[in-house]
Amino acid sequence: VYQAWLLGPNADSPPTPAGTLSSPDGRHAIAADLSEGWTGVAITAEPGPLGSPQPTGDIVAIAELA
Repeated sequence: VYQAWLLGPNADSPPTPAGTLSSPDGRHAIAADLSEGWTGVAITAEPGPLGSPQPTGDIVAIAELA
């Protein structure tokens, strides 16, 4: 499965799981409270069906949050 991760404000912040991508049409919404310091989101390939507690797969997409 593909899994979303919220990224913190520095390199020492561990990624936080934000759900797996399961929509058949390729759309997925991620809710993040930006006041908590999230600076980005990454998508990785993880073992299914529930994903992983921490990233184990390759990053397939990454984006900054504004």
